[in-house]
Amino acid sequence: MSFRRALAPYIQHPETKIKSDLVFYDDKVTIIRDAFPKSRVHYLILPRDPSITRQSPLTVFDGEKGARLKAHLAPYVTMAKRLVICEMYNSVWGEAIQQTYPPEDDPQCKRYENYGEAFHSLVDEEHLDEYVLAGFHAVPSLENLHIHVLTGDFTSDRLKNRKHYNSFNTPFFINFEDLPFSPARLEAARRNGIDYQNAKAMEQIVKTTDLRCIHCGENFRGHFAQLMPHLRDEYDKRFTDAT
Repeated sequence: MSFRRALAPYIQHPETKIKSDLVFYDDKVTIIRDAFPKSRVHYLILPRDPSITRQSPLTVFDGEKGARLKAHLAPYVTMAKRLVICEMYNSVWGEAIQQTYPPEDDPQCKRYENYGEAFHSLVDEEHLDEYVLAGFHAVPSLENLHIHVLTGDFTSDRLKNRKHYNSFNTPFFINFEDLPFSPARLEAARRNGIDYQNAKAMEQIVKTTDLRCIHCGENFRGHFAQLMPHLRDEYDKRFTDAT
């Protein structure tokens, strides 16, 4: 099977996949851990409807039909965001959590319930978007439709170059909440040099746009090696210290 079709088995037969890869599945979606995470926690939501799985995000989320699909998937996006936060906190507080609450299948994060106000403020609906991103790449590298849901730290060892970082921190990344795009919005973006209908132009964005810290906005231009330690410092301040 080609790399572009790597998600298909999780859509077609998630029950046969390795349990550690799976976060959740039902008859509507499969949620898995990204095999090449670009942040501390990085999930993919895979809609299982065969009529949409090979369509691009801007096509499938177009117009009234796209708005209905968005409403259908929104509860899964919220659930995935909460589970991402749970897993991030497990990575920060892992040993203490495991000692207090032995590992088990826990889709509602119950073993985190008593971990203080900082955790509860993070999983409140109004705070989820401050810590977790959810959306699509304008030009997906994989064939099957998928929604990225990931923490906003970008400190993973799998984040290796400008293209990786900019694919989540430029207009190349389309926020789930911003869809569907209206014709007026697409035209306004085009006037600003962002042509979502032009794959080559969108790919140039991730290759050439300056590297800016997602947290403080500092511009590292093309210096990826300088950006990464800065992002780790920001992670310590904004995530670790929040606990």
